[in-house]
Amino acid sequence: MAVLFAHGTRGGDTWAIGAQIRPDGDLLGEITAVGRGQEHASDAALTWIRSHCASNGFEILRVENFNDQYPEAQRPYFALVRS
Repeated sequence: MAVLFAHGTRGGDTWAIGAQIRPDGDLLGEITAVGRGQEHASDAALTWIRSHCASNGFEILRVENFNDQYPEAQRPYFALVRS
C-alpha cells in the first residue's frame, strides 16, 4: 500500500499539480489543468492518479480532500488531496 499526495498551486487560470509520496517529497509526476478553482484542480489530480493506478493494476482505497486546511485567503491558490 502507498499513500500519494497531490498538491496543486495556481498561477492565473492554470493549476500545476504534482504527485508525491510525502507532502515535502520529490515529485513523482506533474500535470497542468486550466480550471475554475480548487475543487476542479483536485478532481483533475484524482482523475490522473486513478488512471495511472488502473493502468498499473493498483486500486485507490480512500481519498481525502484537505483543501479546507488552507486559510480562507489561500484557498483560491492551493489544493491538497491524499489518496
